[in-house]
Amino acid sequence: MKHPFVIASIIAVLTAATHQPIQAQTASPVSGSPEANKALIRSFYDKVLNASDPSAVDSLVSTDYQYGSGIPTGLAAYKQYLAAFQKAVPNYTTYIQDMIAEGDWVAVRSFDTGTQQDVLNKVPATGKDFSVQTADLYRIANGQLIAHIGIFDNLGVFEQLGVVKAPQLSVIPPVQATTATL
Repeated sequence: MKHPFVIASIIAVLTAATHQPIQAQTASPVSGSPEANKALIRSFYDKVLNASDPSAVDSLVSTDYQYGSGIPTGLAAYKQYLAAFQKAVPNYTTYIQDMIAEGDWVAVRSFDTGTQQDVLNKVPATGKDFSVQTADLYRIANGQLIAHIGIFDNLGVFEQLGVVKAPQLSVIPPVQATTATL
């Protein structure tokens, strides 16, 4: 696939969410197939992101994982980031809304919720709830995640947490029609 970002763009513009997780497939997919890659992502969301099972990370994520978002490359760095995030938002839940797989890429659009209970991105605990739409693009090799690119509305989350205020839009009054005399 020449343009993996196209999938992320398509997912980012999808609307009308159901907020229900996708159910697991009943047939056993072929390893490395798009269906197998989607099953791996479902497992990652269920076990790592939603159940916060640190032992699942080792089997699902490669040792040279490239998470992006300023996190250093590698499984150890990702596990450190993940532990801090799960401490900050212990009830974090993500619901897969759409998933598209092609080759070794899987794109996911999800709806995420949580309550900030500890420091999150240098922001002290607020105790407030948040929800956010996300779009993530994962690359898979040898049955493990090797790379991630994500779109997460940090500004929207920080607004919900009360850290920043949304700008107030001012309404410009309509121009009064005047009769000009020449």
